[in-house]
Amino acid sequence: MSIYGITFILILIFIELFHLSIDFQNHTHINRLNLDELEDIYSIEELKKSLEYHNAKFFPSTLHSIVDIGMLALLFYSGIIQRFDYFLYNHFNDYLHAIFLFTGFSIFNYIVGLPFVIYDTFFIEKRFGFNKMTPLIFIRDTILSSLIGFIFSSIVLSAIIFFIKSFTNTWVFVASIFMVGFMLFTTYIYPTLIAPLFNKFTPLENKELADKIFNLAKKANFPLKNILQMDASKRSTHSNAYFTGLGKNKRIVLFDTLLEKHSESELLAILGHEIGHYKLGHIKKMLFLSCIFIVLGFTGIKLLIDNSFIYESLGFAKSIPSGIFVISILFSPISFLLSPFLMKTSRKHEFEADSFSYKLTEDKLSLKEALIKLHKDNLSFPYPHKLYVVFNYSHPPLTERIKNLL
Repeated sequence: MSIYGITFILILIFIELFHLSIDFQNHTHINRLNLDELEDIYSIEELKKSLEYHNAKFFPSTLHSIVDIGMLALLFYSGIIQRFDYFLYNHFNDYLHAIFLFTGFSIFNYIVGLPFVIYDTFFIEKRFGFNKMTPLIFIRDTILSSLIGFIFSSIVLSAIIFFIKSFTNTWVFVASIFMVGFMLFTTYIYPTLIAPLFNKFTPLENKELADKIFNLAKKANFPLKNILQMDASKRSTHSNAYFTGLGKNKRIVLFDTLLEKHSESELLAILGHEIGHYKLGHIKKMLFLSCIFIVLGFTGIKLLIDNSFIYESLGFAKSIPSGIFVISILFSPISFLLSPFLMKTSRKHEFEADSFSYKLTEDKLSLKEALIKLHKDNLSFPYPHKLYVVFNYSHPPLTERIKNLL
């Protein structure tokens, strides 16, 4: 690997360290706060428990990130990943080369991160009363999600390589259309084919609540077809709700943990928020942004994939799979640098959906209580550092959401 390649990896490491510095700044900030002066939304006991949860997760998470950075540097500087790439280049066609290269890298990362995942799931999450997952479910989920990820990534990689080979000048356009179509396809099959592999979905048992939800959807002219409840409690006590489906085939999914912890008026306020995302066009806007980033990503691949300098500086074989792999490594830190724009857009959408919800339900208090309860139940700390919010918060901090409701 040349001096340029070493510089390239050092830049990636610097960006990751910058990310870590923001995490550390947030950690320092919230631990310096005088909790006695913040007793407005949370009680002192709730603030202390939320802070304790943050601190318990911070150090293992930081160590995990440092190990990831170290392993990335080791792979590139030692030449291990380059030798593996050359072996694949000399023994397999481009399609298998790409699949084995990405799969091998993913397996390596998973093995490195597995101790941290196990510790987080079975020690930290269990300690704070969240984890309900057994080792058997954990192993089953890991195997199943890995298999699904392997199938999907193999399809995408093979398609991209085929387009590059078959459409020399227009493959960026063709590949972009394919990726958007594939995203929509996975969105369509997820609720009926993929999600049921992990959880059990049944019609909402509370018929009175179901009627109220259908009436709320009708009031908003939201094409709701099904209301389902999911057995999320067999894995975690964290609570949530979401809607899926394309066109007029919309379905709302409620975690059983959410149903247990919230009143009917709070649930309607939460669902009003989710309906707001649809009615205000947030889904379409985020899809449009995704399309832009897909086109930009493929354009970047096109600009760099035929550039011998990239391969020579990093010591990789000059091939389509190697080029896609190198550029995928580059895009990870770039996406972090772009995250402030995406996060700001997402937070704006959350504010708008909150406003839509209380106008639809005509009930600000229930939405406020629902938001507070969701944050408390998930032990979210309500006073993060502003810079940390810029880079990491897709939802506004709780205090800002409540101000938006006043």
